[in-house]
Amino acid sequence: MSRFLTICCLFFFLTQPALAQPSITQVRFGFPSEAGALIRNGTWIPVDIELDAKGSEIEPDKFIIEMESTDGEGASYLIKIPVIPKQTRMMGYLRPGSATSPLIVKLKEIKGTTIQVWPTPARSSATMIGARDFLIATAGFSPEALHLASANQSKLDSIKQVSAERLPRKFSVLNTIHDLPNQALGYSSLDTLIISTSSTLSSDLIKEENSEKRSALSAWLLSGGTLLVDSGAHYESTKSLLAALGVSGCNIEGLDSNPKGLRTLNGLNRWVTPLVSQLLPMRINEIAKLTPSPSAQTIIRESSEPSDPVVRPILVQIPFGRGRVF
Repeated sequence: MSRFLTICCLFFFLTQPALAQPSITQVRFGFPSEAGALIRNGTWIPVDIELDAKGSEIEPDKFIIEMESTDGEGASYLIKIPVIPKQTRMMGYLRPGSATSPLIVKLKEIKGTTIQVWPTPARSSATMIGARDFLIATAGFSPEALHLASANQSKLDSIKQVSAERLPRKFSVLNTIHDLPNQALGYSSLDTLIISTSSTLSSDLIKEENSEKRSALSAWLLSGGTLLVDSGAHYESTKSLLAALGVSGCNIEGLDSNPKGLRTLNGLNRWVTPLVSQLLPMRINEIAKLTPSPSAQTIIRESSEPSDPVVRPILVQIPFGRGRVF
């Protein structure tokens, strides 16, 4: 009998999954863009960390990620995050004070032994967000459309002097739900977030397993953030996202279709043209039926047409705490 128990115990031991020591495979400081990760000094930035467990499960309660930086006056920030089994992607936050502030990420054992140190990234003017720069993050948009929009904006910026009223713009591109911060302070560098509600990222944000990221976005908006969402053909997704964030103040009733042809968006053209220094061909077949509440403000209206004798709001500003949702 004792021999049988020994064999069973040995079999049980041999069938347990081998526990692994992870390694860091990628670190991104700041928000992703074509030029590289964008960093604004003096604010908290997200630090996206990818781990490799080498095909095995990470041993629990043994490893931590340690991050360190300094502010402009030399005060040190030291952040420690436990490495959780089965977790291969983590997000932390640092607050560099200047372009010379160190950005240090270490993988360590909880006992203190350093396993790996990630090299400090090189920083350039292309990836630094200046005090007058306006940082816009686009989430869930196609790379082709973003590349075209960015190229057109860069061309306009190069041929005209940027005034104090029209601040220099830099764009971050968020492709998946993993790119969104899971704490409100991770949005500190951003001025505006634009979400395509037709995207997988938008639908993922509503899911229960991403409630932490949703709460972080909502908290950032309440503290003064700005969010822009579309309400066109995917208006149902827009309604679901706003409801999940706790935003109310504008009812999206559906779409008004114009069977007699395309509708010219003259109101939107008058608003957008001075910003981009050119007249854009804005003609659509369908327009969302928006009904703002008394607390919301209509920014742009479209005049009535013979096929649709109603003056329709097309851009609505909804107050949300200290922030705004358009």
